[in-house]
Amino acid sequence: MDQSKVYQSLNYLVAVRNSSPIDRKTLLRNITRLQMESIVEVAKRLANGEINLLRRDVQLFQRRRTMLRTLSSSRISYERKKTLLIRRHSFIPLMLKSFYLIQAIVDEFRNIRES
Repeated sequence: MDQSKVYQSLNYLVAVRNSSPIDRKTLLRNITRLQMESIVEVAKRLANGEINLLRRDVQLFQRRRTMLRTLSSSRISYERKKTLLIRRHSFIPLMLKSFYLIQAIVDEFRNIRES
């Protein structure tokens, strides 16, 4: 069975979420394409409203709406997305909360099963 991108790089996403800001920047500088695609997948699901937001996070995500849309856009290059993630690294722990990662994984498995 084909695994989802988020599930395949779950350990990396948790490490990025729990790391200090300096370590987070280092991890983001050395990111692979699969890891980038998994972060983009979570951002895409958050931007499209497929992941239910916690009430306390709604306002924070509304402020960062343009960043989420930029990350989820297919027109933006890999290098530009990487630069954006490094610059806005403080937003990553909020975006990669366990609650949101679990919802993204469940949605991806549901889509894989249906196809």
